[in-house]
Amino acid sequence: MKSLKSVIYFSYLQSVSSFRIKEVLFATIIFPVILFVIFGYLFQTNTGQSNIFLLTGIIGMVVASDSLFAVGPVFNAYKQNNVLKFLQNLPVNIIYHFLGYFLSRIFVMLLTITIICSISAIFFSYPPTMKEIFTFLLGVILGQILFSFMSLVLTSFTKVEGGRIIISSIYTIMLFLSGTFIPIEKMGKPVLIISNMLPLTHFLLFLRGSYIYIFALIGWIILFGGMFALVSKYSQR
Repeated sequence: MKSLKSVIYFSYLQSVSSFRIKEVLFATIIFPVILFVIFGYLFQTNTGQSNIFLLTGIIGMVVASDSLFAVGPVFNAYKQNNVLKFLQNLPVNIIYHFLGYFLSRIFVMLLTITIICSISAIFFSYPPTMKEIFTFLLGVILGQILFSFMSLVLTSFTKVEGGRIIISSIYTIMLFLSGTFIPIEKMGKPVLIISNMLPLTHFLLFLRGSYIYIFALIGWIILFGGMFALVSKYSQR
């Protein structure tokens, strides 16, 4: 019970600190909402298929960007600035701190997704179904784990700024080649081949109802999780 209280407490602190930073607030909540409203009015077709495509595209973008930029670079900064050693010397287990941070990111993403789904229902007459909402909830958890491990791997051998540059480059490539806002079927064959090899593509397909891709997501999680475990073991030598 004490450990659960510690996790909830750290999660609360991290969430509050996130809302106090204007840049973080804009990037994680305000910008995705504005983007959804603009794209919604520009490409509005009054069809459920088009609405869910845009909605899941924004959700996929939010989950991937938040997990990639808010986990690996932060952990890397902790490590290089000896914050990890400081946390390890605290009377509270360091695992509780990171679990709290993980939950705080999920909370922020769920808040953003709730706002976007509400806008979809009010302004675009498309309230997500209970099945879609459950898919979004499961997707947030799986996506957070997947892209967090991916972020940790990408930033393992770089300085803080170098890690951010690498993540920005890979994220931009995935954003434009994974069918975030344009169906991958409309892309050329060479682009389609690359697209089918990207984790964000599989994540978006899962959000859009192709539940078979949950196995692809689990595979990515195992791959990046295993890679991070090996990297961590190597760096401790």
